[in-house]
Amino acid sequence: MKRLFLIMLTFLTLIVLPPSIKAGLLYPKPSETRETFLTLIVLPPSIKAGLLYPKPSETRETISLDGIWNFVASPLTDPLIGFRNHWYKRRLTTVILTLIVLPPSIKAGLLYPKPSETRETISLDGIWNFVASPLTDPLIGFRNHWYKRRLTTVNDEVHLMPVPSSYNDITQNPAIRDHLGIAWYDRTFFVPKSWRNQRVWLRFSSVHYAAQIYVNGELAMNHEIGHLPFQKEVTHLVVFGDENRVTVACDNTLLSNTVPQGTVTPVDTDNGTTYRQSYTFDFFNYAGIHRPVTLYTTPKSYIDDVTIKTSLDDAGYGYVGYNVSVINLNETDELNVNVALLDKDGIIVAMAEGSVGVLNI
Repeated sequence: MKRLFLIMLTFLTLIVLPPSIKAGLLYPKPSETRETFLTLIVLPPSIKAGLLYPKPSETRETISLDGIWNFVASPLTDPLIGFRNHWYKRRLTTVILTLIVLPPSIKAGLLYPKPSETRETISLDGIWNFVASPLTDPLIGFRNHWYKRRLTTVNDEVHLMPVPSSYNDITQNPAIRDHLGIAWYDRTFFVPKSWRNQRVWLRFSSVHYAAQIYVNGELAMNHEIGHLPFQKEVTHLVVFGDENRVTVACDNTLLSNTVPQGTVTPVDTDNGTTYRQSYTFDFFNYAGIHRPVTLYTTPKSYIDDVTIKTSLDDAGYGYVGYNVSVINLNETDELNVNVALLDKDGIIVAMAEGSVGVLNI
C-alpha cells in the first residue's frame, strides 16, 4: 500500500542582538524582583529661562513673531545655494520676487500688520473661551447680552478653544463638530499705557462665516464673507494700562446669498424647532476664528493707502505713477511725503517728493 506523507516545515527566525542593544529593550515593570522609581529631571539654570510662556502685564510687553514669513525652497539641484550666496545676510524677497496684484476694493485689513518704529503689535492668538448657542435658541446670547460679561459666567458648557482653528475639529463632542448657528468666543488682553497716544486697531484675518465683534461689551464691527480679513479702530473702546475683553459672535449659517451657498430648513422636534443646513458643495463647512487675531497701533498721522500704476513707452522707458493717501489727525504736524523706488538689491533708482507724482526709470 502506498502512503502519502504530507511534510510541513516551519522556520524560526532568530535575530541575534549585540549586548549593547539588549539593555533597555524591554520596558521595565515593577515585580517581586524589580523596583522602579519616578524619574526626576533637574534642569540647570541656563535652561530654565523661557520655560514659562511670557504674557503681557503691567511690567512686561510682548511681541509675537507669528504671522506671515517669507519662504524660499532651495532647488534640489543646488541645495546649498542659500549658504553659498549668503541669503541669511539679506531679505529673501531679493532672492525670488513674487508680485500679487489685487483689486483696490479689498483694502480693509489686507496687509498684515508688522512691528516697526511707528507700529507695535500684540497677538491675541491662543486659548479663548468658547460657547455654542443651542440650536433651539440660537439668539440666546444676544438676548441675554453675553457680550457684556465673561462667557465663563453665562454657561456651564464653556470649552477652551485654540485660536486660530476650526472649532469643528477640536473637541470630541459631535454637537460642536456639527454645530449650526452662532458660536461665542471671548478672551481678555492687556493694553499698555504707552499706547495712549496712538490709534489702536483690532484685526481678524478670518472668521467664518459672519461675525460681530465686541470690545468691553460694546459693538466694534460686523463682517461677512469669512475668507477675508477685516479690522476696525478700537481706540475709543479699550482701557489703557488695564485688562480688556474681546467677544466674538461667529455664525456659520450659509444661505442663498452667501459664498458658498447653502439652505437652512426648520425641523420640528420634541424639544422645539431646530434647523438643518444643506449645501450646494461637496466639502465640510468648517467654522470659527480661522486665522490670526492682532491688536496693533498706528500713529495719529499715517499713510492710509498707496496706489501704484506702471507703464512702458515705445522706447522702453518705464513710468511708475503713485498716489499716497495721508491722514493727519495732529493739526500741529507738518507732513512731507518722500518716495523712493528700490531695485532688487535695495539700491535707490528713482526718488521724488509729494504725495502724487510719477517716477521715471
